[in-house]
Amino acid sequence: MSKALVQTIDGITYPRQVPMPAGMPEGWKAIEQVYGPTSKTAGRTYIRYNSLDGRHRKILGPKQVVQAHCQDLGIPWEPEYAKYESAMADRKATESDARAREREARGQAEGEKREEMIALSRARFGELKGPL
Repeated sequence: MSKALVQTIDGITYPRQVPMPAGMPEGWKAIEQVYGPTSKTAGRTYIRYNSLDGRHRKILGPKQVVQAHCQDLGIPWEPEYAKYESAMADRKATESDARAREREARGQAEGEKREEMIALSRARFGELKGPL
């Protein structure tokens, strides 16, 4: 790798290898890179994917990774990409549930749970009175 391509920003040296997203095929690595100082988006990062065997380099996104992987194996890519999408949907749902539990722990709730909390507060402290 050329020394001109290596950049250090806030103590982080780019390019660097980052974990692959869940649901991606085996035999690939994710490389995080940073836009150069003369770019309009200087300092922002992006990820490219390389195969471990060196046959594919700088693949743009997960869909293209799955397509290239399946093309190498001679299998249809749509079912494999559906597995990746379901893994992403599961991850998103898990994160959403965790955020909802965190909001509820802070006293923020929505819908029916919010009404229950308001009723509990009114039963304990009474109606709010005074100018708003």
